Amino acid sequence: MSRIKEVTSLPEESVYRTPSREEDEEEGRKSVERYQFLAEKLPLMIWTAGPDGKMTYANSCLREFCGSRMDADSDQWPAMIVHPNDIQRCAPLWTASLQEGKAYEVELRIRRADDVYRWCITRAAPQKDALGRVLAWFGVTIDVHELKLAALRNSSASSV
Repeated sequence: MSRIKEVTSLPEESVYRTPSREEDEEEGRKSVERYQFLAEKLPLMIWTAGPDGKMTYANSCLREFCGSRMDADSDQWPAMIVHPNDIQRCAPLWTASLQEGKAYEVELRIRRADDVYRWCITRAAPQKDALGRVLAWFGVTIDVHELKLAALRNSSASSV
């Protein structure tokens, strides 16, 4: 964010000034509000994690999808929501992404609040500092259950 703001109070010239601390704080507050609006209003399951991969935020879509499980300690979330057959495949991929600081994408089954597992795609990207160190992870999980079932039906029908 630029620390210089343009003021156009003079008719034919521009004057530049440094914003006040209050203006900076107001801009920061507005930025947080925009992020919160975006994260809460999109019909996607959005989450964040720290550099260590421990989940730090889950939006209302994800909390509603998974139900009260999301109230538990975030270290327990994978075991509580990921299908047991998928966690053995997904955990090493997530660990590798954390170690390498590279994007993560996986198709897996996640347990919904009603205890039904649904196919989802989860993607996460690292936010890095100027030195390339991971500051946080931003992720999205998309319910693709109907698409996955249709693809499986088409695959089995074409093999007959």
